[in-house]
Amino acid sequence: MLDQMGKLTAKDKRKVALFTLGCKANQCDTAAIGGILLNYGFTIVRYSENADFCIINTCTVTASTDSQCRQLIRKVARNNPAICIIVTGCYAERAPEELLNLQEVTAVVTNKAKDKIPKILSEISQKEHLHKEKIHIKAHTWENDLHSSEHYHMPDHTRVFLKIQDGCDERCSYCIVPYTRGPSRSLPEDAVLRRIEKLSEMGFKEVVLTGIHLGAYGCDLKLPSTLSKIIERIEKAKLVKRLRLSSIEPLEIDEMLLELLARSEILCPHLHIPLQSGDDRILRAMNRKYTTSQFLQIVDKIIKTKPDIAIGTDVIVGFPGEDERSFNNTLQYVQNLPLAYIHVFPYSPRPGTQAINLSNTTTEKEKKERVKVLQTIGRSKKDTFMKNLIGKRVSVLLERVADEKTATLRGLTEHYMPALVANCKQGSQNTIVDTFPEKVDGGFLIGRAIDHE
Repeated sequence: MLDQMGKLTAKDKRKVALFTLGCKANQCDTAAIGGILLNYGFTIVRYSENADFCIINTCTVTASTDSQCRQLIRKVARNNPAICIIVTGCYAERAPEELLNLQEVTAVVTNKAKDKIPKILSEISQKEHLHKEKIHIKAHTWENDLHSSEHYHMPDHTRVFLKIQDGCDERCSYCIVPYTRGPSRSLPEDAVLRRIEKLSEMGFKEVVLTGIHLGAYGCDLKLPSTLSKIIERIEKAKLVKRLRLSSIEPLEIDEMLLELLARSEILCPHLHIPLQSGDDRILRAMNRKYTTSQFLQIVDKIIKTKPDIAIGTDVIVGFPGEDERSFNNTLQYVQNLPLAYIHVFPYSPRPGTQAINLSNTTTEKEKKERVKVLQTIGRSKKDTFMKNLIGKRVSVLLERVADEKTATLRGLTEHYMPALVANCKQGSQNTIVDTFPEKVDGGFLIGRAIDHE
């Protein structure tokens, strides 16, 4: 039964499992869905075997992620045949009928209609049989956005993602996301501050500002703003210990942001700046708005402003037209960049994008080989960056116990580098500890805690 507010009564509480595939924006959406479901009277459980419902928040950025989504759906149904599976996210927005045709799926809810999920589950809960009929919930506008929700469910997390922007007005030729996420939309400044204040009260020490096109933040607001302006307001309000940016386009790193990086006490010295290709011809075909020369100038300016900053990037290999010469250009270009890490992706043709019509002569074998080459360079750069931190004072947000005998905890430095910190006090998870790294081993900075926050 439902009460007058549309929430489940205590005796009718249903258990829900949540799964997220894809980007940080999806993680934010899932956290919001979970928070609202708790408010409705549902119980969130870790394992789908114990659940009445399973909500799968999907990604569709590549054919591989589509396949992962379908595999997860089958696995959940196999482990719990009685479960009611609701699929949402970008895959559900792009190809709802494809998902509805899967016998394991009960309901498909598009990105536009994500805010309707709690009500849908409440209504299904009242039925005698959860699998009675197929349900397809869609909307025609992007007016209702879960990123404005004040409810969050992120158990056991010390860092939290806050989506302050969604959608994208750009049209990179390889990208399906503008079609599955809609136009750029921003959370008003005051709402951002309220969310961060609440997250800080919940105990989170680090807030990661995220969005589909984060650098476009504020352009659509009635009172226009910018990413730099909202960061400055967060800084002045002193609401959180650490603030991090998820990803930002190179041409959107303005002078104000550089100034904030230089003087901020909370903004982490870490930027993730997508490159995608180190060849100007390929960049033009991708509809990227910068040249390799401009990208390098921006990186140089960042390094001069904040010498110890960690800069990460994305690279796509095997884009249509990428021959041996253009790949070698990317290879040489990336080798010369002062990067802390590289995320490498093989190009995946997406129906509905401009690039789907381009001729591609790169074989899957060649893509895999190119991915491996760039990943090797990325590992080397990360190792070099971490070794340069040895003997320097870094702050580590301790996240979980790695070894009880040596009181070693695993955490993340302000530079986004994984660390193992020994000599920690009991119960020091979710605290920020000053650390002197002594060595790099197994992809981790190894050091000892100096003091606590």
